[in-house]
Amino acid sequence: MLKFSVLVDDDVHLPGCLPERGLALLLECDGLRVLFDSGRGRALRHNAEVMGVDLGSLTHVVLSHGHYDHVGGIGSLPVYSDPIPLIAYPDVFNERGYFLPLLPRRYNLYRLSGDLDPRQLATRGLLPHCSAEPVWLSERLVFLGSILRREQAKPSLLGYMVRGGRVEKDLISDDSALVYKSEQGLIVFIGCGHAGAENIIARAKEVCGDERIHAVIGGLHLKFSGPERAVALGTYLQEEAVEKLFACHCTGKRKAVLPWQRQIGAGFEYRFPA
Repeated sequence: MLKFSVLVDDDVHLPGCLPERGLALLLECDGLRVLFDSGRGRALRHNAEVMGVDLGSLTHVVLSHGHYDHVGGIGSLPVYSDPIPLIAYPDVFNERGYFLPLLPRRYNLYRLSGDLDPRQLATRGLLPHCSAEPVWLSERLVFLGSILRREQAKPSLLGYMVRGGRVEKDLISDDSALVYKSEQGLIVFIGCGHAGAENIIARAKEVCGDERIHAVIGGLHLKFSGPERAVALGTYLQEEAVEKLFACHCTGKRKAVLPWQRQIGAGFEYRFPA
């Protein structure tokens, strides 16, 4: 059995929860309690209390990428006396934003990265495990690592990144996803889909050795795309015979035109059979 709960989202499903332009999901499966992203930081703890979720009982934290609306809530997590892994792609810790180069200093006019320091995380019982390769949390749950950018879906780009002391265009190469291998097919959890939902799904099939896509959950980054992109993605999901869709966060209003879409928001919970 796999259960996912929406702790942070742009919309609200359960009265009492706060909306926030970000994403945080709790996955419960195989004896694990995995926090996938953490929102901006204002709503995570409040919504967890409203939903009766104990953030102190997490076994893992996984970050889809390093944007502030996905990593900003890490600081509101409790200290873990028994340390737990924080899994992400290596670039998640790099500074990103829009920079003004005024020598000898560099000014970040609009910061897109979160305030993540690996050393401070370790003091709070969060042990960074950065990998470009897939990381299996259990026999059925995997972090995909690097996503190959194919021609089928053009990835979204946003701002700049500091790497090795130099400012370069941010390809959001740290954008990744979680996938659960169910009896019905793959269940894919996406943070923002900067790598392209089609590319993420293709990588999920490769890593898991299963061509069936049972469900897709998370942000698909259609909010800032034209209607043609939503139509193309909808057609792709139909071709892949995706049975359930829970698009949220940065998908925006265009999620209404996607096939099998189910409206969700903070406070929403759903159980998949084993």
